[in-house]
Amino acid sequence: MPVNVNGVYNMNNTVSWGFPVRFLKGSLNISSNLAYYKGKQLIGDTAGRIETNNINTLTWGPDVRLDMSPTEKLNLSIHPPLMRKSPCGTQASVSKCFTLTGVN
Repeated sequence: MPVNVNGVYNMNNTVSWGFPVRFLKGSLNISSNLAYYKGKQLIGDTAGRIETNNINTLTWGPDVRLDMSPTEKLNLSIHPPLMRKSPCGTQASVSKCFTLTGVN
């Protein structure tokens, strides 16, 4: 059964800059991304008690993409995954909340 909760939100920010690369017949796009998610998960047990698990996730990193069109019928795009994610919930310690834990 769905339950409405207060204090859940998602914020995103992106700054981009792109320029042509004529000798490759394409463009290079460079950007920086920042996102923050705050959510809640309701967990019920067999005794009927409901606990709330708070979820905080900070995602940030650079983004580099190379788009090329060497012929009229061929488009190529190179886009490596560079984002970092830092999960932070009620189970995590404070020092673990804002350290990098992996690559997406």
